[in-house]
Amino acid sequence: MLTIGALEVGMVFAIRPSMNRRAIEFFGIFTSVVIAAGLLPQYWEIIERKEVVGISLPFITIDLLGAVFSLLSLIFRPKFDTIAGVAYIVVIVMDSIVVTAAFILNPRAHKRRQREVDSTLTTETREMTATVTESPDSLALHSTTHEGYDTRRGSCESKRH
Repeated sequence: MLTIGALEVGMVFAIRPSMNRRAIEFFGIFTSVVIAAGLLPQYWEIIERKEVVGISLPFITIDLLGAVFSLLSLIFRPKFDTIAGVAYIVVIVMDSIVVTAAFILNPRAHKRRQREVDSTLTTETREMTATVTESPDSLALHSTTHEGYDTRRGSCESKRH
């Protein structure tokens, strides 16, 4: 992190004295590319998992709103900065995709997991029922006395009052 900060400071001091327009534009465009590339791993994870995991929705929403207000500030300037506008639009579009995917995919993933749990419980219940039905000895574990008939002994006993 310190290295990246030092690189940034070095570039500012290298470009500032000359005010080379192409160098400034390069860094403006490069910023948009890096921002877009930064969210690609998250998009890959969304596609693989079919849900949005590992990203803070409040953070991404604040980032999205920051880009919207920054773009609005550019619109109200006397001269619109196209490169900065493109960078903000890239952030708006990419963050909006993540937020929209979270609102659509996360409830679906929750329902899918719930169905899996329900089907697992149903399968386990069937297996337990089959085991109890197949093994008479297992009934002894769950036996009860009903109107004088002891299922464990298989005999009738008179009720004593």
